[in-house]
Amino acid sequence: MNISKDYIEQTTRVYKALLEGKPRTDEAFHIIKQDATYYCPAFPTLRTVNEAIDNYCKLKGSNHPIVQITSASDPVITWNENYVCFVGSITATHTGRGGPVEPSDPPKVSTDDYCEMFKLDDQGRIVEIRDLWDYYRAFRALGWPLP
Repeated sequence: MNISKDYIEQTTRVYKALLEGKPRTDEAFHIIKQDATYYCPAFPTLRTVNEAIDNYCKLKGSNHPIVQITSASDPVITWNENYVCFVGSITATHTGRGGPVEPSDPPKVSTDDYCEMFKLDDQGRIVEIRDLWDYYRAFRALGWPLP
């Protein structure tokens, strides 16, 4: 597939919608294939992108989010005909109830580098998302148990 500037803008909208915890009905997600798979060692029970989007909504998308993304760097974006890759840094704060432990006062914060990769099919649909980051360090900083 030949990747255009418009396509990079589309995948960037998906990436930002994931960070913001938008529901899967968000228009940004229309380029994700229905049965797309998901891989993230921090959340080993999530197998599909739809499960991951639901999890992101639970963590970040409610009026009382468990985790607030308090800052995110503009990612470096690179691609070839099979992948679009975002590399950046995120600062997350554990602020709401419902996580693996109660939030603390003051809230615990974790700043981490990450890589998010979108694997594409020959029609440009996202067929797999991989989230790669040092979740051991992040979970420890937030006071969470490891999965």
